[in-house]
Amino acid sequence: MANFPEIDTTGYEDFGLGLGLSDISHPQGTEVRIDPALNGGADVVATYTGYVLMGQKGASGNWLRGNLRFPVQTFGRKWYAELFQGPGWTLFHDGSVTLSLAAIFNKNVANNAGWAVDAAIARIHVPHPSQGKPHLVVEALLAVSDNDGILYRLAYQVTALGRTITGIGEPSGRDFADVLPDLRTTAISSEYTKQVESSYFPEK
Repeated sequence: MANFPEIDTTGYEDFGLGLGLSDISHPQGTEVRIDPALNGGADVVATYTGYVLMGQKGASGNWLRGNLRFPVQTFGRKWYAELFQGPGWTLFHDGSVTLSLAAIFNKNVANNAGWAVDAAIARIHVPHPSQGKPHLVVEALLAVSDNDGILYRLAYQVTALGRTITGIGEPSGRDFADVLPDLRTTAISSEYTKQVESSYFPEK
């Protein structure tokens, strides 16, 4: 089972943004069934698009570098990795993402103004079981320059490849004890996973 680590935020720690589904505008999705015999067991390719609403402001005429995580609206398809979730879920095989600037603003005189998406990945966020369910997320490295330069919106396109779990006896991935050291249980991630959990599973 492949392991999909979090994005390396070294050098991008000036700010950290954990957004929720309420921060996603105009989400869309489409799926195509594929032959698992030709795709390593994967039977579905899904593409998700939308806009991320934010308001990250620069601090000076130098680059302010930070990181971002937001959940992807998957329209009922439940993605997982590592920990087996059972029938009705989709095992994440791999994914890719394009994340680009969609709206930027500079209030007054531009002093070395700049906005950048330096990197982005699509992966499955696996929270502690007490904090929610696994879900597809985008993690990114961003940069903003100029104290009145603001990054307002990002546009994303995520492509995810996976296998639909239909019955008992499917490959289960790693046990919880194996991934426990990888799980972050800080107050920030706890609030983030609770927000996503309530959005994806309102009946709970």
